[in-house]
Amino acid sequence: GHALSSVRGRGDSGEAVARIETAVSLRPLLLRTAMLGALGLALGLAVFALLRWLPMRTIDRAFLRVQEEAKRAENALAERAAADSRLRELNADLERRVTERTLELEHTVARVERQNRDAALLAELSGLLQSCQNLEEAGAIVGQFCAKAYSRGPGAVYLVRSSRNYLDRLAAWGEPPPVTSFAPTECWAMRRGRAHSARDGDIALACAHARPQADAALCIPLNGQDGAIGLLHLEADAEVAKSAQAVAEQLALAL
Repeated sequence: GHALSSVRGRGDSGEAVARIETAVSLRPLLLRTAMLGALGLALGLAVFALLRWLPMRTIDRAFLRVQEEAKRAENALAERAAADSRLRELNADLERRVTERTLELEHTVARVERQNRDAALLAELSGLLQSCQNLEEAGAIVGQFCAKAYSRGPGAVYLVRSSRNYLDRLAAWGEPPPVTSFAPTECWAMRRGRAHSARDGDIALACAHARPQADAALCIPLNGQDGAIGLLHLEADAEVAKSAQAVAEQLALAL
């Protein structure tokens, strides 16, 4: 029995030695395998990082390009809005100038037409007054003429009495009609010997014979060789002074 145990002991020792020798012979292989594994892991990590970094760089660049394009688009829109605003201003200014010019032309045309009409009426008045036989006929013609020429408001033509202390109404038109008579001292035009105008609110300049409610009044003396023989009175402003002066001169010659 002891001999059998000795044989078994020697056998176990041989197996252990064989195992040690096998482990020693496999050690370089295991080391190379571990090194290759570590190298592979490092290479994998490097590839993963590279693949992850490149798309992020691409995305960043693309995002920057989008931002730049958006900024350029925003600037272009701002420039377009400024240009549109400037164009609208220019169009509005042009329309305003065209409107003003159109109004000026319309006023000019209306003034010329009025002057032509007044000239024709004045020529007609002159011819009719030369054919009148008495003051009553002359008064009717003057009233009809002035009603056409100065239709915007009432008015009257007065003649100085031979006593020269009063003016009597020869013709009148419009509503309400002016006063029938008044003293020369009540009219600034008669006192000064030249045309006189006053607008609403000019109390100090208004003639005493003029209607207080009138917006404007114009008085032109009918001057003859020996001074004023009458007066043309209109409820109108100075715009008609030129044509009214021509009518007054014609009336002074005819009456």
